[in-house]
Amino acid sequence: MSFGLFGHSTAAVLLGAFLWGGTHGGIPTLMQTAGVRAAPQDPGTANSLWATGWNIGMAGGSLLGGAALTRTGTGALPWTAAALLAAAVLTAALARRNGFPPAG
Repeated sequence: MSFGLFGHSTAAVLLGAFLWGGTHGGIPTLMQTAGVRAAPQDPGTANSLWATGWNIGMAGGSLLGGAALTRTGTGALPWTAAALLAAAVLTAALARRNGFPPAG
């Protein structure tokens, strides 16, 4: 969201990019672990579903980003990303019990 609110400030954009990269670098590993923990009887299928979902997400994000860029310009990109992030956080929160079961 720093990109949308403070896009005119180089320092804010650099800080936002640094925080984005730092926090999202470990997500693939965490999500693979969550999938295997949710389906320990079939970790291969869990990882296959994770890889498929990741690829669909990348393609869908590229498509949506391209459409937003074409229709409204660069100003819409941070807000589109913020909306998608909010949807992802809500999904993770609702799936916490099954996707992130307590260790035991």
